[in-house]
Amino acid sequence: MKTGISKTQAALAAFRAGEFAKALTLYQDLARTISSRAFEINIKICEHRLAAPAHFPITDSTVRGLQPHTAESNKSALNIEKTGIQNKAAAVAGTYLMESIELTDQMKWYDVKVHQGDEITIRAAVSYFTKDATNRRKAVMVVSANDIHGKEMDFSCGQLAKSRHLQGYFKYVNCNLGTIANLHNFKIPAGAERIRIGVCRFNATATDRIVIDAFEVQIKSKNEATAAFTPPSKLAAEVSILGWPDYPDNGQPYVMGIMDEFTTGCFEQEINLIQPRPDNWYALAEQYRPAFFFIESAWKGNGNSWQYRVADYATKPGHEVAQITQYALQKKIPTVFWNKEDPVHHQKFMCSAQLVDYIFTTDANMCDSYRKHTGNSNVYPLPFAAQPALHKPAPLSGRAARSCFAGSWYGERHAERGQAMRWLLQAANRYGLDIYDRNHGTGAFPFPREYQQGIKGSLPYKELCAEYSRYRVFLNVNSVLDSPTMFSRRVFELMASGTPVVSTYARGIEELFDSDAVWLVHSEEEANHAIHTLLTDDKEWRRRSLAGIREVFSNHTYAHRLNFMLEKMGLDQYIQAEPELLLIARAKTQKELDSLIGTAAKQSYKNFQLVIEIAAPLDALNTPPGVVIVEAPALDSSSIRARAESAKAVGWLSPKASYGAEYLRDLVNAMVYEPEASGWAKALETDAFAYGLSSMIGASIWRPDTFLTHHINECWSNSVSHRKLFCIDSEEFSVQLTSLKLIA
Repeated sequence: MKTGISKTQAALAAFRAGEFAKALTLYQDLARTISSRAFEINIKICEHRLAAPAHFPITDSTVRGLQPHTAESNKSALNIEKTGIQNKAAAVAGTYLMESIELTDQMKWYDVKVHQGDEITIRAAVSYFTKDATNRRKAVMVVSANDIHGKEMDFSCGQLAKSRHLQGYFKYVNCNLGTIANLHNFKIPAGAERIRIGVCRFNATATDRIVIDAFEVQIKSKNEATAAFTPPSKLAAEVSILGWPDYPDNGQPYVMGIMDEFTTGCFEQEINLIQPRPDNWYALAEQYRPAFFFIESAWKGNGNSWQYRVADYATKPGHEVAQITQYALQKKIPTVFWNKEDPVHHQKFMCSAQLVDYIFTTDANMCDSYRKHTGNSNVYPLPFAAQPALHKPAPLSGRAARSCFAGSWYGERHAERGQAMRWLLQAANRYGLDIYDRNHGTGAFPFPREYQQGIKGSLPYKELCAEYSRYRVFLNVNSVLDSPTMFSRRVFELMASGTPVVSTYARGIEELFDSDAVWLVHSEEEANHAIHTLLTDDKEWRRRSLAGIREVFSNHTYAHRLNFMLEKMGLDQYIQAEPELLLIARAKTQKELDSLIGTAAKQSYKNFQLVIEIAAPLDALNTPPGVVIVEAPALDSSSIRARAESAKAVGWLSPKASYGAEYLRDLVNAMVYEPEASGWAKALETDAFAYGLSSMIGASIWRPDTFLTHHINECWSNSVSHRKLFCIDSEEFSVQLTSLKLIA
């Protein structure tokens, strides 16, 4: 071993001195002694130098010899000729240029055929022959990506800078003293079919010589579907979807999804969700032509049919995810991957993330990692949210005066989370604590003895959602503390249910929400204070409850998340989340007109039109957007009917009632979580979130057909009761209740 090391050092010294014949002899001796291919690159470089008309001068240079290059790195190699790169194998591990390139001021280009998601590594030994050893930036490399049509993509292949002078993305090729080293690595972006690599001198003097030895482009294929997808026969496709349910023509986009149970329940209400098996995705895609393919970080997916197919496993049952992305590329259908498991299982699902057009993650901290590892710039945070069909507000009345926790015991695991869980549950246990144990009955991770009396067993997801609104307080423990977007999805769901949450710290909760609906605590003392307050102080409980409802239904439903995705994909589709309202009112005096204009101006919800009929010329110079002034008798039945055609709901406003800034927002939120109602109204006395109560015409909005049939000629002060009228909280509306007429 000592002799081998000495001879290697001697070969290196000979190479440094420009004694290439001597270096060649020594490397050949080493190859015979160690391995026939161990010094193959070193030998070929020496042969190239000896074959050149004149050897490169070494005087005043800073050149080191090459390190041994193992045979393993040469497996399935491709040759790079002066005309470019020509494939010699279907699956490539690397490509090599077995020559010395002396760079000129003119860019020398090499073309490489690639596939989306391929990992590219560019390696070389770079030598500067110069009298100025201080300047290590005398050469540049430009890398560009071309699409299937040969058009250059405006995309940085890895960490490159953009140069107007070079007309592309570049990096300096620094002198590495003749040692083979990585120059650049990146992932092939979505849509790219070929890359071009150019090298040339840059800011070098006339006497400088820059030489690149053993120029090497390694390509590691990440597309598991190495063979092109072959569609099944027409008969096989038809058989694969026999008995498959039809999807309604309801105007919602068709989306083909691979999802676990939780995610299915969250998104299926907003879209026509097609959930194929691995054996029939093609037939369903051909029949319904989805707007996009939605692949999430599914462990099992679609009734367990996609188990082991989405995440990274040594052996997969099939490569259908890769085949779907091939098909989608051919059909020009966008593909999406959403990792709900970030950051814990970030790498586990990278194999699927690198196949798609758009990547979404629950943890914004992971975006840069996805860009780096996939070469895809279309990476965006997509936090959890609430699903109005499952998570609905409920009043304080009827709730158990206890706390509840749902999840697993982490007291003996995950030191930081376990410690926080101990003091949070200890604080809650003093006042009564129920626990839905995810692992109940399995024997895994049991809760300590002091909590056993409150164990309620485990529940399926949708049944657990029903429990959210049956407690005054829910507890939350966070395993991810420093993410600006990632924390338990249960926080969104509980807020939508109107249930105050006492939670251990998470940066995402602190930064993502505008309100203090979630009570963040940092110690057992703080937890004790928060829980005691919410169990005994009805006013504070209600404040946080309403704040959470408004926060979530205004910004954090899965309709909002889908709209964000559709926008990023550039699709001309939209899930209705902000319905247009038509409000009508009459003002007899300047005071009444000012009151109505003031009500409109302060509303946090802006997608409405308020039409005010005035009986005499009044000053309306400061009319805010969305307010229209008409003179009597312009506001007749036919005028209202015409204006109501584009509205989703219509209602009266009163100049004599007091409306808060969240009045319209609260009613629009009710339209979202109670869409089957004919009308939505403020409760007059106490929070209800129920049907069968009375309200006022001036505190309600209605479906246009119901309004035009029953309430178009009503006075705002009339009391109203209707079996399909859904009354919510009693906040944000008040009026002197005298002599009200009941309309059944």
